[in-house]
Amino acid sequence: AKNIHHKKKFEEISKYISDDINYDINNNLSAAIITPDKDIVPGAENLKPAYIIFENYEKILQWNRSLRFALAVCTLKDKFNNVL
Repeated sequence: AKNIHHKKKFEEISKYISDDINYDINNNLSAAIITPDKDIVPGAENLKPAYIIFENYEKILQWNRSLRFALAVCTLKDKFNNVL
């Protein structure tokens, strides 16, 4: 399984969030920042978009080792808010 490197506490990473939104996230959670082009495409220099990921990303990678698949699952989940 692939592991995410450069993990830190969310509190340290949250300073990179540009929105003025109050996130209800535990500051002690382990998180990392990934830049899909740079992390997935060898030699890529593009650092946008960037995503903050948590341990659920690594759990998905245990099931399917595709970084793009894990990112798609994590971002797709946000599209289903308030759906029964």
